[in-house]
Amino acid sequence: MEILNQNELAPLIGGARYSKGHKALLTALRKRYPATEFRLAGILAGRSWAGGIVSAAGERIADSHPDWLAAAFEAAGRSARAVWEEHKDLGHLAAEYQGDLLYIAAPYGEAPDAFFQLEVDVSHEVVHRPLFDASHWGSPNELQDLQDPYLARPEHPAELTPWRYRLEQFADVRRFLRTMVETERANRLASIPEMEKSTVQMVYLGDGPTRQEEVPMLDTLAPDWIDAPRGEIRFLRDWAESSAGGSGARLCEHWSLQLYDYTHDGKRHMGFTPLWAAADGGLKLPKIEARKCATDAFLMERLEQFDRKAGYPMAWFFYLVHGNRLSYQVGDRVAKGIQEGRIALPGHDAKVVMRWHERPYGF
Repeated sequence: MEILNQNELAPLIGGARYSKGHKALLTALRKRYPATEFRLAGILAGRSWAGGIVSAAGERIADSHPDWLAAAFEAAGRSARAVWEEHKDLGHLAAEYQGDLLYIAAPYGEAPDAFFQLEVDVSHEVVHRPLFDASHWGSPNELQDLQDPYLARPEHPAELTPWRYRLEQFADVRRFLRTMVETERANRLASIPEMEKSTVQMVYLGDGPTRQEEVPMLDTLAPDWIDAPRGEIRFLRDWAESSAGGSGARLCEHWSLQLYDYTHDGKRHMGFTPLWAAADGGLKLPKIEARKCATDAFLMERLEQFDRKAGYPMAWFFYLVHGNRLSYQVGDRVAKGIQEGRIALPGHDAKVVMRWHERPYGF
């Protein structure tokens, strides 16, 4: 296994030549790390964020129009109208960065979590709109009115800076998940003293009168709550134990992971949302609803067709867990069919479905 160096990857990616399909970028990565297989797994398309300011003559005035406007607002005694009066007729233009986020996977083993993931921003800066609405009804009252006026965007914006690549995030997924598990356990342990003070109202229904009782919150949790695996870990475990992993398909060939890692109120929060790979077709895959499948046989035929289009067995289950294309009712119906002997799945797949049915998870 080659060790990928983030400090080396950043300038390598930043210096890559832009090309449609991003072949030049992948070639540059493979040339530097010839023993590593780099694969464009997914694309999060249509991202945009605020750019700079240019004059009517094309001269750059600032690198961030929200920051420039905020500073001008403060300098004008927090008067949005004063800023507008001073600059509205100068013809300044606000820019915007537009582009996509590329998910590039570099597997180093067969296990579902054995891969590096590179998140690469590919974007260019374009003229977004006039910085100010010079008409009399465009007079702003607040800073927000200055920063986001209601103005039409050009259909074909002029390009200010060319397309370029930038490494946004680099992660060893296995290491990330191990840290996530340790962090989650620490957070749960730290929450126990506060939870011991909390109660929940339980309502008991039976043949006699309805009975209500306050019970400690901790008593309502499963006994294994401290160490119960989160959905992210179950997603990878289900892949490994089902026909998806057993077929030899690598998770990173069919899914990328939208990772998050932030601190809020003194606690670190980590996790991911799975995103289907661009090659799998995403929303082009058929949508399956349990109520539209008259028989179990017809439902299973639809699920088998889904798997063939996605390119690996049990794909339907992972799209169900993801929360798109299939509803939870599909999973519940398959589980009920297994329980009642009407649906036969390989033992390891049946185990995965029943485990999910007994304790559902999703994203």
